[in-house]
Amino acid sequence: MGLLGAYVMGLAFAFGWTPCIGPILAAILAIASTEETVWRGAQLLTAYSLGLGVPFLGAALAMEPFLGFISRFKRHFAKVEKIVGALLVLTGIAFLTGGVQSMSFWLLQTFPGLLILAEARKKSFHSHVLTLFKQSHPRSEPNRDGGLRNAGRMYARRFLFAVRLKCRRRPP
Repeated sequence: MGLLGAYVMGLAFAFGWTPCIGPILAAILAIASTEETVWRGAQLLTAYSLGLGVPFLGAALAMEPFLGFISRFKRHFAKVEKIVGALLVLTGIAFLTGGVQSMSFWLLQTFPGLLILAEARKKSFHSHVLTLFKQSHPRSEPNRDGGLRNAGRMYARRFLFAVRLKCRRRPP
């Protein structure tokens, strides 16, 4: 592949990941900027950078063994493509018939801890966003339900909507 191939691969990754990395990085930068000390903000950004970079370093180190495995596994590619294609068709049918929704309900009934985990994560995210907007809009006061009265509430809703929308979009 050489240097040019690595550069083109990096461009492709950057193009594909920008819609989701951008809002997440912006949120982490906003949270880091509101921390009490610069050291704590630097820790958050370091953790984000490691989480993003270490998997790529691992992939780079495992590239040669992986290419050797792929060269030996080539004869099975046709079978794998047919199996994956069948699974894709079954997944599409499950979406159309409501099977995915039924499976979701079954998972939540069987493992109720998943619901507790999802609610805790949702509350944590919303509380971070509300904290950011309380600090950036000092005239906005919290009301009884923990939201914001003035413009901060509207901006918080727009921000949450934009983050959800951007992370749902996937480049073709």
